Amino acid sequence: FAEVKGYRRSEESESGVGDMAILVDYSPFSVRDVHSAFHTSIFAGLKMPTGDTGSLEDQIVIEDESLETKHHQAAGIPGLQGRVLTLGTGSWDTFYGLGALARWDRLMLVATGEYTIRTEGDFDYRFANDVLWSAGPSFFLLVDDDFTLAVAAELSGEHKGKDVHQGEKVKGSAVSTVYAGPGVIFTAFESWSGQFALQLPVQSDSPDSIVVPDYRLRAVVDYRF
Repeated sequence: FAEVKGYRRSEESESGVGDMAILVDYSPFSVRDVHSAFHTSIFAGLKMPTGDTGSLEDQIVIEDESLETKHHQAAGIPGLQGRVLTLGTGSWDTFYGLGALARWDRLMLVATGEYTIRTEGDFDYRFANDVLWSAGPSFFLLVDDDFTLAVAAELSGEHKGKDVHQGEKVKGSAVSTVYAGPGVIFTAFESWSGQFALQLPVQSDSPDSIVVPDYRLRAVVDYRF
């Protein structure tokens, strides 16, 4: 990310372990045969404050009493001092969601929705509750007993209100952004699955948030016991 201080621009970065989560998934309805399948899921989880919040402190400890931060989804928020990422929120949060999958021969449709309830974290800062959703078609290029590979086109969105610091709403922290982009989905044997996707912002209704990602990369690998 770019940091601007004293009219000078420099490139900075944040790296390390972010917040971790425990997820429980239940399928209330699932049917499948050789040519088709339909699967639904209900999931819930707990996000733990395992990520470093030091860069968040850099943003809110400023000389004057004004607080103005800008949002970035990679776990955090950028702020007045140019720090655009924080690896953790310092809060214990819960999230709940629904998912559905429909397949006919090599064509598949997948949709998910998730709502996160956030609590106050480090430095008296509370990130706003947010809604995440995604939907899109996929087409299987390879179907084998032990391995499948599909290409996908996905539309996704992120929507949240303003964060709160010491009882005051934080200007510029509300976000409403829609992304679109291609992806790849795979399964291996009976336990492994994963997804890799490129997301490009196509619509943003966040006039106060001047820091918006040019693109996002998402990688997910699952193993079922």
